[in-house]
Amino acid sequence: MTTSRITQGKEIHPEATIYTASLIGQRKIQQDAFKTNRENGAYVLADGMSHETLGIHAAKAACKAITAQPSHSGFQKAFDDVLKTQRRYNEPNIGTTAALAKLDSHTILLAHTGDTRIYELTHEGILTLLTRDHTLAQHRADQNQAVTADQHSKLTKFIGTKQPNASYYPKGERGHAQFVKALEDSEMRWPPKITRIDRNQYRAILLCTDGLHRTLSQKQIQAVLNLKEGNPAVRLIERLPKDAYDNATATVIELTSKK
Repeated sequence: MTTSRITQGKEIHPEATIYTASLIGQRKIQQDAFKTNRENGAYVLADGMSHETLGIHAAKAACKAITAQPSHSGFQKAFDDVLKTQRRYNEPNIGTTAALAKLDSHTILLAHTGDTRIYELTHEGILTLLTRDHTLAQHRADQNQAVTADQHSKLTKFIGTKQPNASYYPKGERGHAQFVKALEDSEMRWPPKITRIDRNQYRAILLCTDGLHRTLSQKQIQAVLNLKEGNPAVRLIERLPKDAYDNATATVIELTSKK
């Protein structure tokens, strides 16, 4: 894949160096969005959704709200703004995922909704997934049920609805009752859960949309991130096939060493 097809960026902040790279793929437009806030150390990646090309408005609204308020109130503001976008375009299916990493002096605050993922990379080069996808596929896997390819794209939690589509499991189908119950579990409630990790244990944080992590395995991602030269986000996007269909975005937050 030639780098001319890749949109890339680099920002140097006191707390970290931020590398980004995005690919449109065969979609009509890029509906992934990323935003930083130097003042509070917040970084948000969002993957917009709609039947046409309106998801980018939801993704940008979420990035703006959550970077301004990297907390439950920011996610709630994003939710309210996406509902306004739905009304503005008369399109109830507009929505977005979101993944937040906020750097503090000694910790990193994390939160996500949907299937935009957050990984951590240790100083020893070990990559670990920190989030669980809010998808029908993940739910079925948790129930030891068979998973089909299309179920990876059916979200059970995202910015744009507080009640995921229970018709994913038609009444009478095995698993319907468990799925409806899952919608009531704390994992499915709004707003998303916020966690903290010790930043001194990690070399980098990766935020990425499903266009990347559904194509590259965790082992492949880890190998790329442990290469030393160039923009690591670009290196990840370059590993995607030339005919990649979906939007894909990688954001690598290389942490400044704390002595």
